[in-house]
Formats: sequence, structure tokens, C-alpha cells
Amino acid sequence: MRRARGFVSKTKFYVAGLFLLVALPTAVSAGIHTWDVNEVFTNADGTIQFVELKDNGTSGAEFGVGNGTISSNTQSYVMTEGPVTGNTSGRHYLVATPAFAALAGAPTPDAIIPAGSIPFFTAASDVVAFGGFDSLVVTGAPTDGVNSYGVSGAVAVNSPTNYAGVSGTVNAAPPPAPPTRTLNMSGEWFMNRGQLIDIPINGGAVFCGFGG
Repeated sequence: MRRARGFVSKTKFYVAGLFLLVALPTAVSAGIHTWDVNEVFTNADGTIQFVELKDNGTSGAEFGVGNGTISSNTQSYVMTEGPVTGNTSGRHYLVATPAFAALAGAPTPDAIIPAGSIPFFTAASDVVAFGGFDSLVVTGAPTDGVNSYGVSGAVAVNSPTNYAGVSGTVNAAPPPAPPTRTLNMSGEWFMNRGQLIDIPINGGAVFCGFGG
């Protein structure tokens, strides 16, 4: 009987251990795994950038986004903002550089990319990922300071949205080049030696004669 009890106890232990191993990945990914990279934006030098995440799940309980990790081929940023509250389904989470946050019309980012990780991604070719759950392949993203890059390579006017639901549009385009100035010469000029001539705006020189 004692051996039977020992066998039952060991069996329970092994079953409990197996259950824990099966449940562990689910516990680790709970509250974070349905957040996807939805939209990215950059200006020409990469100082003004944002990465917008979106919860495309249906549980409404993906609260762990603020403790997730976003990465590119060269950078990685572990967020420490903590869990969010409320129904997360269809909500957005905005991660951006300080220069983006300072722009007029920019919604307040939920997390700020540190200076040492800027530029965070490369417009020409990169992969922006959220943990091991989703990634966006970036190929030839616009750098005009107006358009952003989205799912399936969609290009459109930027529309960053934060977790509070505040959306905006920013303009990070460089200032226009100054117009080219054309110098028109007209008036009366004295030659070094010779008579007085008049140079009109159009046409050649007209001899006026002395004192003309």
C-alpha cells in the first residue's frame, strides 16, 4: 500500500510538472501577443520617428504592451511604462522619438525611444518587430516628413494614434528651398572711355550720346 501511495504521489508530481511546462508559454505571452506593428514613420535623417502598435485581438485583455520590446535590425528598446488599463481591442500604442513628440499636432507618445537608439529603424530596408509576436518588413519607406509606411507596404499621410485614442498628423518636411533670384540690370552706365550708354531691361545697349 505504501508503494502504491508513492506511485500515486510521483504520478501527480509529473502530471503537475507537465501542466506547468505547457502553460508557461501562454502565461509569458498573455496580455501582449496580439499587438502588431501597424505604422512607422521617419524623416530624412531619422531623428523624427514613430512606431505605432495596434491590438488586433478580440480578448480585450492585452494589458502588457507597456512592458514589451520593439526592435529593428540594429536597435532594441525594452519599454518600462507598465501595463495599460481598459479594453485593449482595436487600441493603439505609440512609441516615438523626442523630436516627434515636440512637433505641432503630434499626439502624446505612450513611450519615448531613448537617444541612444535613434535612428531606431532605417527607411530603405529594415524589419521593425514587437517582441516575437509580430514584425513589419520596411522597404523604401517615405522620408518626406509627411507620409508613413504601414501594413503590406501601404504609404499614406501619417496618422499616429496613442493609447488614449488621440490621433494627429505631423509635418516634418524640410523647409522649402529659397527661390532663385535673377538680377536684372538697367540704368545709365559710364564706359571707362567713351560715351554714355543706356542698358534697358531687355535688348541691347542704346547709345545716348554725351549728356543724353
